[in-house]
Amino acid sequence: MINIKKYRFFELDSTNSQAKRMASKEKEDILIIAERQTAGRGRMGRSFYSDEGGIYMSLLLHPSFSCEETNKITVMAAVAVSRAIEKTFSVSPEIKWVNDIFIGNKKVCGILTEGAFGKEKDKYDYAVLGIGINLFEPKGGFPEDIKDIAGAILKKDGNFDKEILIDTFLECFYDIYSGGGEYMKEYKARSNVLGRKIEYIKNGEIKKAEALDITDKGLLVVKDEVGISELSSGEIKIIVNSLK
Repeated sequence: MINIKKYRFFELDSTNSQAKRMASKEKEDILIIAERQTAGRGRMGRSFYSDEGGIYMSLLLHPSFSCEETNKITVMAAVAVSRAIEKTFSVSPEIKWVNDIFIGNKKVCGILTEGAFGKEKDKYDYAVLGIGINLFEPKGGFPEDIKDIAGAILKKDGNFDKEILIDTFLECFYDIYSGGGEYMKEYKARSNVLGRKIEYIKNGEIKKAEALDITDKGLLVVKDEVGISELSSGEIKIIVNSLK
């Protein structure tokens, strides 16, 4: 079991925000856990549904490697979450580039990594890895605006001990983070994007392309009417019924 200090809250605005507030005093890695968030957020500033029934947690990390390597933390976490879910529930999650975990065609987890620069410009002073997992389906279902895409690992709230999944994730993540495990091949193997037609936004325009590959740096290789290019960030949409 990973020996890491855990801070638990019933309600927070955001576990990532709380980790940042604690960063100046905490020089070792810590885990922030909340039962619900009032201002949970995802990538590109979007809100993240965070009512009771989920696992909302943030790891305050102190990476010693370069910013370029630190940017892979999201990829590491996606593989670790997938492994943890598979070990705990015997299902096989897929990864939608770059930070969403799917079971079937439903998103069950989102990941957001943020960093703060220190004195060394090529390294982060700390990084915050935020993870939101829809463990149970909420009473009354998901809100109207996300009900077609959001899903949960378990259909009904039961007696499942969340600590089992949290601890399994920590073991899987630190195995990768410490350099003990290959993860890029698995990230690609779990992809639900490769071989599919996608849409993405570039310079304010919606572009259509085919997702060809994911590089060792986590970049998505796409082919559109102009040619082949690499996406380092941004939002993509899988075109329904495209082949995988």
